[in-house]
Amino acid sequence: MDNDMIALITPKLLGNRPNTYTLTKALAETQLVEDAKQLPVIIIRPSIVGAMWKDPLPGWTDNINGPTGIFAAVGKGVLTNMCGSVHSKADIIPVDIVANMIIVAAAHRATTMQCIQQVTAQAFKLWILTCKRARNIT
Repeated sequence: MDNDMIALITPKLLGNRPNTYTLTKALAETQLVEDAKQLPVIIIRPSIVGAMWKDPLPGWTDNINGPTGIFAAVGKGVLTNMCGSVHSKADIIPVDIVANMIIVAAAHRATTMQCIQQVTAQAFKLWILTCKRARNIT
């Protein structure tokens, strides 16, 4: 498939979704709902995952992807400005919080498992992990 064809069909595939990332996440979750009738499935959706908060090393990260790269560039003086809305908020959750919640969610799901007779999205557990209050980016 050439680039012109991809550009033509992408809006139709996306529907009301903002980008292909959200589309592929939805497709994966839909497939999981279809295939996992007898499995103790839980879907965990963290917001933007950032560096560690406390455990085991405050501020630790192993990459400069996403917000960590922006923070590093600003801190080093490489990035002095960037386009965006002053009303934008960054919902960044520390990776250690996400890891702990995955463990808690798995333990909870393992102890509350019931076989699903009719497969629906409501039959699956969905945990959305975000910060209580998103902070202004600026």
